[in-house]
Amino acid sequence: MPHTSLGNSGYYIVAAGKSIFIMGETEFGLRNGVYAFLYYTIGMETFSADTVIYDCGNRVTFPDEMEIVGKADIDMILPSNRLDDEKTVHAMGMLTKNDVFALTEDKVYTDPGELVMFGNYWHNSFNYLPYETHKDAHPSWYSTTYTNGLPSQICYTARGNAAEYRLMLDTAYAKMNEFLLKSPNATTITFTIQDNEEICQCDKCKEMFNRYGSNSAAVIMFINELADKLKAEHPHVKLLFFAYNRTEQAPNVVDENTKCRDNVAVYYAPILANYNVSFSDPANAETARRIGNWSKFSDNLYLWLYNTNFNYYLFPHNSFEAMAEINRFCVQYNVKFIYWEGQWEQTATTAFSTLKEYLNAKLGWNADYTVNKLYDKFFPAYFGAASGTMRTFFNELIAHMKAHPLTGKINEPICTADIWDRNTLDRWMGYIQKAYSEVDSNSVYYKHIKLESIFVRHALTALHNVTDDAFKSDCKELGVERYSECSHDKYGYTCGSFVNVPNGINW
Repeated sequence: MPHTSLGNSGYYIVAAGKSIFIMGETEFGLRNGVYAFLYYTIGMETFSADTVIYDCGNRVTFPDEMEIVGKADIDMILPSNRLDDEKTVHAMGMLTKNDVFALTEDKVYTDPGELVMFGNYWHNSFNYLPYETHKDAHPSWYSTTYTNGLPSQICYTARGNAAEYRLMLDTAYAKMNEFLLKSPNATTITFTIQDNEEICQCDKCKEMFNRYGSNSAAVIMFINELADKLKAEHPHVKLLFFAYNRTEQAPNVVDENTKCRDNVAVYYAPILANYNVSFSDPANAETARRIGNWSKFSDNLYLWLYNTNFNYYLFPHNSFEAMAEINRFCVQYNVKFIYWEGQWEQTATTAFSTLKEYLNAKLGWNADYTVNKLYDKFFPAYFGAASGTMRTFFNELIAHMKAHPLTGKINEPICTADIWDRNTLDRWMGYIQKAYSEVDSNSVYYKHIKLESIFVRHALTALHNVTDDAFKSDCKELGVERYSECSHDKYGYTCGSFVNVPNGINW
């Protein structure tokens, strides 16, 4: 084995005589080494759930000499969107959520695919300290702020009551230990704030905020004490907390109270960033500053990034080039983990989101890849003989988005006729029709082209009143189930309208 650490995902391949050895420091690293060996020997590469290429001919010749050290620039990468199963995720060099995180809920999953996609791993502080169980005996454990009639968060100081604070810690850790016993292979467990913009406003929490200039100080102190308990019994597990919404800002002082323990990870989610450009761009100056600040508090920096427009799933979100630039930015801060959140609950994604998944996988391993080099590999593999036509369509789409004043925010109003004019959409439909003619109608390439047609056809129906009788059935065939993150059912074509935009297809 090489002297340098391979991390969670790295591998080592060496040929000696007639033997070939594949090694890793973890099960995941060993698995990645097997896939890497297949890549180097027969060119096997996975581009999507239904697209795997290789070239072994009639005979495979194993090398007499080979030594490869594979170490990822970002040690752990999760898929952005919903992939079919663990097999595809692993073949692309990524991990699933349950590869990394302990399940933090009491629900039992009989279907492994459900666990991969839907297991609860975050916004879970109430899973440890359920309000219904403890509210009467321990009201100080919960925030003074309310959402929908219930406390918004836990109170990370227990109102300053030392005895209640110790009991809250002991109760939370007992549940944590219970969760870990159900997830023995997990390397990280999460204790994260609820998904709202509230925080406790008791006198003690406000005192902590005034002292450190951040709501996160009280959270860190609570998490550090949990981490001390965790290390004694589970020394290989990291404890992760969210830097998100009201805890996004790091404290203004690094001291013995706010410096994270070595088994604590910060999970920063820059939800207000511009994902059209790098974090080094002036438009993202505040995000860059916060990443730099958080890197001072913990050597284990995790990032939750965003890779779609959550109000308009079927429209493109132009983070393609920015993904490469952002990954390179993150490497300089020794970021250990990145999750580019996309349409995780959508079975199939249009607007070249499958390409984004390929970029996500490759850039995690090598942040120095250029997107054009990856485009050159993806389009022929994914679209076959229609590669050139679909690349022309894609290039025009990128140029079109750059020509419009888009902010790269995850909820900007992108569904407008001013952005997607009829002439441009008609020209792109011409490319789709040409691409169809270049491949067999029964091929996987034809299916891929149809998936990319969904965005254009949707824009035509929603914005320009074009009739498309096959649209809904094509969506169902492909697995395009949702047009936004919220307020819809699977294949629920009666589920309302866009945000401030008439729905031209009567879903």
